[in-house]
Amino acid sequence: MKIFKTALVLTLIGIACGLLIGFSNMITAPVIEENKRQAELKAYSVIFPDLSEATEMKDIEYFGTTYSVLEVKKNDEVIGFLIKGKSTNAYSEGKFIDILIGFDLSGTIVGLEFLELSQTANLIQVVRDNSQRYENTSISAIDMGILLTEGKTSYDAKSGASYGSTTMRKIIHDAIKTYQTLEIGDKYNDLFGEYSEVKLDENFVATAEVIQKEDVLLNGTVIGSAYTLKSTRNSSDVDGFYYGSVDWSLTLLVGLDTEGKIKGIQIDATDHTLGFINDHLGYLNSLVGQPIASYDSIDNTVTGATFSKLHIEDLLQALKGALA
Repeated sequence: MKIFKTALVLTLIGIACGLLIGFSNMITAPVIEENKRQAELKAYSVIFPDLSEATEMKDIEYFGTTYSVLEVKKNDEVIGFLIKGKSTNAYSEGKFIDILIGFDLSGTIVGLEFLELSQTANLIQVVRDNSQRYENTSISAIDMGILLTEGKTSYDAKSGASYGSTTMRKIIHDAIKTYQTLEIGDKYNDLFGEYSEVKLDENFVATAEVIQKEDVLLNGTVIGSAYTLKSTRNSSDVDGFYYGSVDWSLTLLVGLDTEGKIKGIQIDATDHTLGFINDHLGYLNSLVGQPIASYDSIDNTVTGATFSKLHIEDLLQALKGALA
């Protein structure tokens, strides 16, 4: 009987402690969450001091470690985006790096704030210092291959925190990839000027590379069509290409008028290093007004961008063939 009483007392004490802990969590959890929210809001304004609101965007294609994208406005005008990325810090399980990265509309990283940085105390500043390399830097100037290199790279100003810096660079890489999927501005207006609506042509028979056709209308009349071209090439196709055997995807949006003449060509998404593929923008602009049926190949003086050149040629030839 004495043992029973002791067990009953211990059980009651355990229940009481559990209730107290649960009650304590009910009180403290909202406080902790609110403190985190306030810290994030402060980080938003550090990156975009003039923002009037930052709204979570829905139906976003998150890449890798990215988990949130916010549209930033100033007086109802979109001025940029805040992208959050989080990953386990490679040096230890249960340790995380969580970064808030700000992009303006031109593709420049305007700021970077750590929401969480679990790192050996004496190396925290090393990771922070290495992250400063990317502030006020256009993503077109960042080599995405080098960015993913394990250990110290030419992008790390300081050594000694290889795991933390590698994780940080991975998060930035994925944020850039996510940013590149965002629809900034009006791509159809850029191609066709004034228009009233865009309708998917459900009767179009897609091919492996020409995956979608949309009709562009003005006041009910078709003024042209926008074709989405997408494929993946392996860099082993090019002898001596220094990345070795890697798959690279490329998506183009090509506008044609009703006579089949090119209205414009946009690089919609790409794995290619922007600093190289953007070298072709001048040439793509020179194709405006030419019939897609007479397209031959890229004949320009761009050097150092052979692989991306071949990929562009592949897609434009695929469109030419699909419409023949």
